[in-house]
Amino acid sequence: MTNKKNEFSYPGPFENLGEVNFGIFLISVYLLAEVGSLQDILGFVKPMKITFMYAAGSALYAAYLVVSGRFTLAGADTNKKFMVVTVFSVLYAVAATENPDAVEMYYKVYIQYASFYIIMVSCVRTLFQFIFVVDVWLLSVTHTSFHAIAQGGLLYGSHWWSDENQLALVTAYAVPCALMMFMNYKNSLIRKSFYLTSVIFYTAAVVLSVSRGGALTLFFAGVSCLMLFKNKVRNFLMLALAVVCVLNFAPEEFFDEMETLEQGTQEHTADTRIYFWGMALKMYYDNPVFGVGPGNYAYNQIHYDTRRRLYKSHGYHKMVAHSTPMQWLAEYGTVGTLMLLVLIKSLMGNWRAVRLRLNAPEFSADKRFDLLKGLNHAFLISLLSFWVGASFISVDIYPIFWVIVPFSVVLRRILTEHGDSWVSRGGGPGPGGENFRRPGEAGKTPPSTFSAGRGGP
Repeated sequence: MTNKKNEFSYPGPFENLGEVNFGIFLISVYLLAEVGSLQDILGFVKPMKITFMYAAGSALYAAYLVVSGRFTLAGADTNKKFMVVTVFSVLYAVAATENPDAVEMYYKVYIQYASFYIIMVSCVRTLFQFIFVVDVWLLSVTHTSFHAIAQGGLLYGSHWWSDENQLALVTAYAVPCALMMFMNYKNSLIRKSFYLTSVIFYTAAVVLSVSRGGALTLFFAGVSCLMLFKNKVRNFLMLALAVVCVLNFAPEEFFDEMETLEQGTQEHTADTRIYFWGMALKMYYDNPVFGVGPGNYAYNQIHYDTRRRLYKSHGYHKMVAHSTPMQWLAEYGTVGTLMLLVLIKSLMGNWRAVRLRLNAPEFSADKRFDLLKGLNHAFLISLLSFWVGASFISVDIYPIFWVIVPFSVVLRRILTEHGDSWVSRGGGPGPGGENFRRPGEAGKTPPSTFSAGRGGP
């Protein structure tokens, strides 16, 4: 692609594939296999042990990146906070989790999440690489939503998405990014068609899942897009069109389920959730420092089920808290909850820093950077949408939250490393973000007032 001065274009669907390095390949395999459910849907994939090969390969490669110095904690705010949370979760699970099978699950998934994070922040260095990973993530969610639609709103046999609430959450929180890319991507009809299809599939999957939490997440994401994305008239018309389509094509079961919201806390499942949250708070009050331990909420219920609502003829029916914040508070206590809140605060800091940088005079009036501004807002909305939906289901060990954590980190660093060179050349970011450097500047990081040091990624 030839980029002229003052001409801004993003890479087409098959351009610059040479920038897809080994780390990005590992990231893509994980997203497609786990988020995209390839190993669950395609019968020939599971016997290939792709998940095991990815887990082993990514852990080894992440270790290599650390040893070689390509991933470092020095001056990297979010890196430190993320690694503190994951390392603490692994060590605490090994030390305190009562169920041996749960111990194995905890250290496996958190090692995977740590490896994913290390690889992504180390290997995704250019704009093309970043958009490529975003596309793979959206494609993974699209693949899951397509098969869920075909199965009537559930993904039977899926390791992660066999429950309607988890399925609705993973599709609803991806809507802002797909919608933003559809509205702002200028360079490829193929890509724009893909983004529009993704938005339609995500919305349909939420509706067919008949999940109230998913519907609430989707509503929050839609309203947030209306408020934060540019061109509010267009956004309002698109939101209104989506509402009209849902009202006309949603199944009767969807409206029946939504009507139960009018009953408030008197509705059976709402009353049960409140009861579970009360048990979580009692566990926290009795174990305020470190909680009862990862995965131990279900094993402590017997001591707090004062109404014996979980007692069955064959014994106690172990349940989760049906709220990620409540379950995290009960299991990790004040220490673990503060760690998680500090990590979330750091992600919010990345959004704020990118927003301030793009609001600088050299960026703010330049429509060529609308995609970067929109991406920044989209990841914030996805983050907040996740916590809206996760307030009503327990998904602390699911990949939904953990896979989007590095996105804001990488976006901030790319803008830090390439933003000044884009502006100084009078053009926008090209396919790799490198093509606007002055002769002799290849491989160098341009000076920037947007520091990646204290408070940076």
